[in-house]
Amino acid sequence: MVWDMTKRELIEALEQYDDDMIVLFPGYENGYDAIDSVDADHTICNPDSDWWDGEYQISMTPLTPNSILLNAKHRNV
Repeated sequence: MVWDMTKRELIEALEQYDDDMIVLFPGYENGYDAIDSVDADHTICNPDSDWWDGEYQISMTPLTPNSILLNAKHRNV
C-alpha cells in the first residue's frame, strides 16, 4: 500500500530503530543521500508530473506550510 506519510506516521516508523542510525532517501539516479536539513513549506500535488520532477511542488503562493521537506546536502550545490 502506498500513501502520503504524515509526520506522526514517520515518527512511529522511525521509533522502532536505534537512535544512532542515519536517515537516507533515494538519490536522483542511484544510491542514497543523507538528510542535511528539514524545512516546512506549502506544497501542491501534481499527480500528472513526470517522475523526475516529483509529485509535489512548492506552491508559488505563500500559504501556511502543509509539508515537511527533508533536504539532501547534495541537492543544494
